[in-house]
Amino acid sequence: MNSIVRAAQAGLLVFALTAPLQSRASVDASGWGASSALGIGEATNSAEPIKAVGLTDVVAISIGHFFHTLAARVDGTAWAWGMNTYGQLGDGTNQPGWVPAQVAGLTNIVNVAAGLEFSLFLDGSGSIWGIGRNDVGQLGNGTTVNSPTPVQVAGITNAVAISSSYSHSLALLSDGTVVAWGDNTWGQLGDGTNTNSSAPVPVTGLTNVAQVAAGAGFSLARLQDGTIRAWGLGMSGQLGNGAQDDHSTPVSVTGISTAVDVAAGHNHAAAALADGRVFCWATPARGSWATAPPTALR
Repeated sequence: MNSIVRAAQAGLLVFALTAPLQSRASVDASGWGASSALGIGEATNSAEPIKAVGLTDVVAISIGHFFHTLAARVDGTAWAWGMNTYGQLGDGTNQPGWVPAQVAGLTNIVNVAAGLEFSLFLDGSGSIWGIGRNDVGQLGNGTTVNSPTPVQVAGITNAVAISSSYSHSLALLSDGTVVAWGDNTWGQLGDGTNTNSSAPVPVTGLTNVAQVAAGAGFSLARLQDGTIRAWGLGMSGQLGNGAQDDHSTPVSVTGISTAVDVAAGHNHAAAALADGRVFCWATPARGSWATAPPTALR
């Protein structure tokens, strides 16, 4: 029997890493396949999970916001498939990838993060590599030039985790601090400004961070003490502080002090607590939910 060990979702796509007992994980996909997004070699929608072609030994997976997917395998190789408008698959073309293909020039990859038409890869040395769209500095290499081949994120050699959303990204560093780059329209880079940055900038006032999560125009950080900080777009209550204001520096999420995991979605967020409960906050529709504190799922 297979068991799901990790899942990823974006828009009309769902991917799961499934692992038979005593075996490495493969990738099961379901959803809209017309864009080559399922990685099965044909334009077929599927309401049932089907295997992405040729992928085993998978240790990380991420889905972008316009139908492309990334995976890292246990051997340190990186793989990509789906839409490729800005070269985000790293194959040097702009043609869709119907089945997973290895990204050339990358080795020792331990994690991946897919944004809106761009891709990030974290290697075992703590460096980060970017491919694809770069009009607001999504690749973090100090330019706004798109790249269909890997470029290195500037100045980062000690990253331990990465997260990307539409047009901005976060990296957690080994010293417990966080840097961010890309779009900063709502202050989601957390540097106290609304200025885009094509190179990483420190998030103001964050230390002892254990996890980061990038949402659509907002960012989250789970601290080692179990509390959560949020910054960026807040009109739907994404920051979890009982208000609908944007913040360009971190604010505390109300009422959470024992978080062990955190996730950021389009206009909402969730946290798992040490006692097994899950709390959610914000909603796509503005209203009373937007100013409500994080609420436990029943």
